[in-house]
Amino acid sequence: MNDSQAEIIQINQESLKTLIRGITCFQEEFSLILVVCNYRTLREQVVQQLREQCPVQMRELVLEKSVQTLYTRITEELGTEQPNRHLQNSNIMW
Repeated sequence: MNDSQAEIIQINQESLKTLIRGITCFQEEFSLILVVCNYRTLREQVVQQLREQCPVQMRELVLEKSVQTLYTRITEELGTEQPNRHLQNSNIMW
């Protein structure tokens, strides 16, 4: 591993810590947190680490490139369900 790769890993870990802190701060109310990742494998790693390290139960909503509006996609997913936890989106612009 070269210095550049080590730096990228460090930046990603700091971003994950920031994400976990943000999710934890809003655990008593509904919040929508969008996570953008450039690579599918990186996204899968981040989601796995998030599930392992974050104490808050989350819901993941994947958006395909064809999705035109975020609101429509969320209402399709939730239907009449009233969210009482975080809705975590980890797949915008993949």
